[in-house]
Amino acid sequence: MTEQQIIIGCKNKDKRAFRTFVDNYSAFIFSICYRYMGSHEVAKDALQECLIQVINNIDKYNEIGRFKSWVGTVSSSKCLDLLRKEKRHKYGDLDKVAEPWSPAEGSLNLEYEDVMKFINQIPDRYRTVINLFLIEGYSHR
Repeated sequence: MTEQQIIIGCKNKDKRAFRTFVDNYSAFIFSICYRYMGSHEVAKDALQECLIQVINNIDKYNEIGRFKSWVGTVSSSKCLDLLRKEKRHKYGDLDKVAEPWSPAEGSLNLEYEDVMKFINQIPDRYRTVINLFLIEGYSHR
């Protein structure tokens, strides 16, 4: 199915289109959830919530811009809603978080896993700001 067929099918409540949507976009949405939530288990739960949110609001997609971008925006918003709902936005002390630097090698090249490990160690509030600013492109305001 093409992206357009998936969109039309989901708007028409076609189960095959729903399945194709889930198959095609789950990995993308999970990566967003994992960045915001910080753990695989919580991200899996958030993935389910995001999929439902996108499917329930697919009629609101007005085909301006890329569908994948819209899905990402809806997923990011849902993750933020889940964080607010769980009241996980607590201030933390960044002094207690280990720096992702190994002085033995002196290399500035950080691998993806090292960056994600560091991001998962910082308090949720700071991780959310990093996601919104660096990944989503929002200003600090």
